[in-house]
Amino acid sequence: MSKIFIVCTMVCLCNTVAIGQEKIIEVKNFLDVSSIVRSVNDKDWLVCNNSLGQTKFSLVNESATSAPQLFLGYIDGTDSTCIYDFEVFNDTVYFCGATWYGSTSQAVWGYFPLAGFPSVNVKYIVRSMDWLSKIDVFSIDSTMNEVHVVMVGLLNQKKGIIVDEVRVAPDQFIEYAGTVDDVVGRYYADVAVTDNYVVTSMRIASGEILNNGQVLFIKKPTTLSTSIFACAASSYTIPGNASAGLLEHCSGDAVVVVYGGFFSKIGIHSFIGTLPHSHLRIKGRKDYTLHDIKFDKTSEDLDILVKSMKSLSEAQDSSIILHLNQSLSTYGGPLFCHTYLDERLNSLDWIPWEKNCFVASGHDVVGSQEAQANNVSFDENLYYDACEVEMRELESYDMATPLTIICE
Repeated sequence: MSKIFIVCTMVCLCNTVAIGQEKIIEVKNFLDVSSIVRSVNDKDWLVCNNSLGQTKFSLVNESATSAPQLFLGYIDGTDSTCIYDFEVFNDTVYFCGATWYGSTSQAVWGYFPLAGFPSVNVKYIVRSMDWLSKIDVFSIDSTMNEVHVVMVGLLNQKKGIIVDEVRVAPDQFIEYAGTVDDVVGRYYADVAVTDNYVVTSMRIASGEILNNGQVLFIKKPTTLSTSIFACAASSYTIPGNASAGLLEHCSGDAVVVVYGGFFSKIGIHSFIGTLPHSHLRIKGRKDYTLHDIKFDKTSEDLDILVKSMKSLSEAQDSSIILHLNQSLSTYGGPLFCHTYLDERLNSLDWIPWEKNCFVASGHDVVGSQEAQANNVSFDENLYYDACEVEMRELESYDMATPLTIICE
């Protein structure tokens, strides 16, 4: 059963505990193998659920008794589709993922308006890539007619790829797809847009360099009809043999990358523009796996979702949300956290209309500070191809489901 977890947290002055009121909302009619949750507006959340090759978007309101739903139909010739990420930009939902033709996958991305949800037209396109896993959207056009949909994914099972879809007319885009230095074995984990940069996290796993985490900064274009591949780019190497991490835009040009390193330790790098700002490492359990991060712009805390799988010393699977405040970058210290036993959380977001609140999506299991990093900047060459794409309409169905609300 798909669930939405809403937590309002009151942090005590002793800095050792977090007390909160938790509300769990069950979406009754859909299983939750994986899910993504995004805050939309005024106590509404849009949740994307994937299960058995089918995708459903649910618009959940904290006080409503039912949720309108948009069910995506099958793409012609395919037997399943999975949405890996989506973002809401200018009242439009942009999504990306993969669709399968038997055992072969191809990338898919698309969009639909929020106005009139769920009775909306869904547009999509299938591309000759393995998949597109992360997405972000921006515009430098004051009229918002030109939009950049930036995504990262995989090509031919061996090379990471960056895609910049530039909208030139309704449902028509120029697609720019490329990479850094055309290196095989370079993989992209995430993409985020700041005020002046498109930022990707990546790693190199080829030749003599293995599991070498990097952060790539690409200047956003300042003129219309210009792709990100025409702009200057530079990269930073994350010390300590880190893997590629998840990115989160904080404010302005401030961005954080959270990554896993040796023994599943969690590391956090922050940047102001292209300059490194601070570096933290969480020294705790050895079985953490990183799943999602969000920056709470109200309380200016960073929330990190990790999972701890059942082991000989642990009786239950658990999901843990770590709450990091900015003082940790100066003084270190203990972390606040929420632990969910026998619950597998997939995604989280901050709640902009309340302080110290977050929302997460998931399902039942059965259904210390270090010195600042001294990084060296490298200018990078970007290689790309361009083509025109025209979006197609994807058959979709309106639905609704009752909600069960549990307060704890």
